[in-house]
Amino acid sequence: MKNVLTSMRNVVTPKSKRVAFNTIEVREHDLTLGDNPSCSNGPPVSIKWEHNNSYKMSLDDYEDERGSRRDQHEMRIPREVRLHLIKKDGVSRREIRDVIVENKKIKEQNRKNKVQNQNSAREKFMHSVKKVVPPFLKKTKQ
Repeated sequence: MKNVLTSMRNVVTPKSKRVAFNTIEVREHDLTLGDNPSCSNGPPVSIKWEHNNSYKMSLDDYEDERGSRRDQHEMRIPREVRLHLIKKDGVSRREIRDVIVENKKIKEQNRKNKVQNQNSAREKFMHSVKKVVPPFLKKTKQ
């Protein structure tokens, strides 16, 4: 997994403020078991804090070499690949199962909270309508 850090130099003139980027540092990180509950199925992955390699280059060289941007579906790591990477990192099946179970609980709680918030918003709206409509109806009857 790569992480891109950009260094910048500030160019400040009396009339305007500008920021210019001149070099970037690309860092390679290993992946490990994560904790992101938005993972659709299977175990989520995260990057490790420590990085393995890093490369510095000019921003222009990076832009010339990086290739085309990937689509959102190309950014997803298939479940089987995530499992392989996590097991390769030495994570046990039990740890993987525990994270998956915990993520399911979080998703269910988030779903319940969303429904409750929708109901609460609907109730607030109806309460505000009840305050406004009767005076409006009284004015039109006169």
